[in-house]
Amino acid sequence: MSYRLEYQWAIFPVHTSLTPATRYLIAIEGGDNNVYNNDTNKRSRRWEVCLLGSATQVLKQAVYLAGACEGGCLKPRGQWCTPEAYIRRIRCLIEKPPTLPPRSHWHPQIEIPVDHPAVDFLRPYGWTMTPKTWYGDTVMTVHIPETHHSIIFRLKDEFPDLAPWRLAHVTGLRHS
Repeated sequence: MSYRLEYQWAIFPVHTSLTPATRYLIAIEGGDNNVYNNDTNKRSRRWEVCLLGSATQVLKQAVYLAGACEGGCLKPRGQWCTPEAYIRRIRCLIEKPPTLPPRSHWHPQIEIPVDHPAVDFLRPYGWTMTPKTWYGDTVMTVHIPETHHSIIFRLKDEFPDLAPWRLAHVTGLRHS
């Protein structure tokens, strides 16, 4: 049976004009323990946005993920971890964010199922929407102008079921 490994975490505090509270985007470098890169024969890993929203929203999402620690399906740094320790790790990121590498940043990359109500929510903005097939499912890719990047936080507020990795991506973070 496989389990998810998390190697390192990065947090992007985001100040938006939508709300006075700071929003957060937490990216995690991780991968499955039984997936290997054919070229290097090392475990495959990648950075993904895994938690997104206000401090309260991020902690709620962390509580959900922490449940996987109990049964061993999630192992931060390859070690067994209690759900409480996992939640504490995310809370510490929010309270005292570490310094990010200079070239790291996040950008919206919205890819949501074509029949999701968020598509109709975004349609009035008039942004380019392109359907594409992703692992056999058709998703709508929405291209957002730079001046409206914070819309992903409104999407998370309106549609809490949207997975963060379908709303944003990160670049410039180093692999451990």
